[in-house]
Amino acid sequence: MTDDTIDIKLTETNFLTRWHCHVCGGHTEKVPVLAEGELLLPTGHSHGEGYDCYTVRVCEQCLQAGEIDARLERTARQIEANADFTRALIGKLRVPSYAEWNAAVEAHWAAIEREYRESEQLPVLRVVNHDDSVPF
Repeated sequence: MTDDTIDIKLTETNFLTRWHCHVCGGHTEKVPVLAEGELLLPTGHSHGEGYDCYTVRVCEQCLQAGEIDARLERTARQIEANADFTRALIGKLRVPSYAEWNAAVEAHWAAIEREYRESEQLPVLRVVNHDDSVPF
C-alpha cells in the first residue's frame, strides 16, 4: 500500500493575487505565502500511462479554522449540489448573444460619457478612455 498523503507546504510567492482554495472553494487573500501541495493523478496517453500534476491549495481561512477534512466534505457536497443545479439548466436557458451583450456595454459607457459631457463631473471617463493627457 502506498502513502497517498499530500504534504501541504508553505511556499513564498511573488505573484500577489487571490488563489482558489481546494478545501473550502473560496480563495486566498493577496498574501506572500501560500499553503500548497502536489497531487499526482494517473492519466491515460496513447503511448502509455503517465501522470498529471495538480497543485492543491489551502487558504489561510481554512488553516485558521482547522477541521480540514470536514471542510473538504462540506465543499464536496456543495459541488455535487451545484452540479445537479447546473444539469437542471441544460436546454432551458435563452441567453442574449455576445453581440447583444457587447452593444449593451457600449450603450452603458456612451450614456456615462453623455452625462459626463453635460456635467463635466465624471473624471472616471479619463481612466476608461485611457486618456492620460487630461489631468484629474
